[in-house]
Amino acid sequence: MASDLSVDNEIKRLTEKKIPLGYKRFVTHLSQIQNNLKQAGATNTVAITFYNLGSRQTLFYLEGLARIYRRIHNPKRFKRLRNDFKEIEDQLGRVDFYDGWVKEFSVQKDFPAVLLENFKEHMNSEVKILGELMVEKKWAGTNPGVITEILSELDSADWLTPEKDSNQIAGMMNDELLEFDRDYNEGTLDFHDIENGLHKFRRDVRWFSIYAQALNGLVQLKEVSVPNQKLTAYLTPEVLNSPYNKLPPLKEDVSPIYIEAPNFYALSWLINELGVLKDDGLRIHTLKAAAEETKFSNDLTFESLLKQLPVKSKCTIDEIVRKAEIITDKFIKEDSLLKLIGRDIRNSVPS
Repeated sequence: MASDLSVDNEIKRLTEKKIPLGYKRFVTHLSQIQNNLKQAGATNTVAITFYNLGSRQTLFYLEGLARIYRRIHNPKRFKRLRNDFKEIEDQLGRVDFYDGWVKEFSVQKDFPAVLLENFKEHMNSEVKILGELMVEKKWAGTNPGVITEILSELDSADWLTPEKDSNQIAGMMNDELLEFDRDYNEGTLDFHDIENGLHKFRRDVRWFSIYAQALNGLVQLKEVSVPNQKLTAYLTPEVLNSPYNKLPPLKEDVSPIYIEAPNFYALSWLINELGVLKDDGLRIHTLKAAAEETKFSNDLTFESLLKQLPVKSKCTIDEIVRKAEIITDKFIKEDSLLKLIGRDIRNSVPS
């Protein structure tokens, strides 16, 4: 069993040592997870504390790195690591799902108590599952050795030189953008299926934004003196001031990938807008499920019940889908923004 002190010392040693860039990126985010695990472990509410410390976002970064490197080298190794990170991140996501509804509906006047209690029960159940999973997979409990095991896997990977690392990552990111663009244009996604259509597309595109943060300085934004006028609508104060658009500074010995800032901000805008619409769709599904589970107002159709509930949005699924298709069509088909970002990436790679 690895103690917190021995793990801390190993992370400190690796942080101070000159190690391959890819390895160092993982260590940076593993250090944050280790700090969160220590803080959570000092409480009698390990799972919910680990969640409240923002661990899901850091696990997204680790999962993002594993997604990148499995397409560059050691695919089996990084697929294993990706699955390790994803398993915990997915369960944190289930906690977050119900936590979000509890927080939203708790402050809405006259929201039915029986429905709110249903969401709280689901959240508590997901927190319990998270705690059990953390112990089973050695993130917590009496044998929390997963960080040591992950570091061992990373230590023996076939890391590339800084230049090859940057070039391979640029190629991988460009390929993914082209795949997203092709999938959308070929109509393979049905936005009427909120979870497997709209939500999936948003998740796929959001990975690009996660990569930019996870790569810890490799991706840099390039300011342009005269922004493309057709992008003005995307450059809202909310987007420009978003912490997710403040990328880590460039590191020494790194060959950066430059993306024109307005193009990156536009992607952030799309992710945010699709997130709002996705939540509107999931809100309807979640309320319907809760009403059925609790047999709330059985004498009403769900559509009639929804009109009476004090909720943020009462758009129909068809209205949500139409809005999502309009903004995504403009982003991809009219403004060609995925192609523009791909161009920026390709221009960063020496010919």
